[in-house]
Amino acid sequence: MERDAIFRAALRLINDGKFQAVSLAEVGYYANLSERTTRYFFESKERLIEELCVEVLNMIQEVYDQSAVDCRSFENFFFDTWISLYEFYVRHPQLIAFVEQAGVLTTKHRVKFMDRLLTPLKKFFQADAINLGNKLSSGPMVALFHGNIMAAAKLHDNPGLSLQQYELRHILQILWTGVTMRPAMDKDETLLRIAN
Repeated sequence: MERDAIFRAALRLINDGKFQAVSLAEVGYYANLSERTTRYFFESKERLIEELCVEVLNMIQEVYDQSAVDCRSFENFFFDTWISLYEFYVRHPQLIAFVEQAGVLTTKHRVKFMDRLLTPLKKFFQADAINLGNKLSSGPMVALFHGNIMAAAKLHDNPGLSLQQYELRHILQILWTGVTMRPAMDKDETLLRIAN
């Protein structure tokens, strides 16, 4: 209970852009806990972030595991995972900023946070790489897939930009088409012109 309160306070401070500027004792203050209680659970801010990383990775792993249960095909996994992760981030919007900043916040992790976050997705994308016909390797493809989910989830509570169900379906269909079909433009010169 107290440990969770510290996690919630840290996430609130990260979302407000204040986490780097406060001490561990101040994180405890935001959790309505004494410095002694806070230090009982975490000896440093770095340790707090490392344990929060593990907690978040476990939560997201559960989403992956549930999506993979009925995984009869790559297509099912693709759509089920996108929707499940979208719903997860909509239910936990404070985790979006954490995921975006985790690489900067963690200093002692042996394995980078984003690598651990995206590895389960990479395995599925690599398993179907031959059929995808996409020129991107699985790493960038998976990062774009996950980034697309977070970007859509960010719009959920935005009054002016909130997505309708048909728009979510359309975004997902566009992403699926982009991952599985050849691009409409075959000429590299055109792509270079877009990039410049």
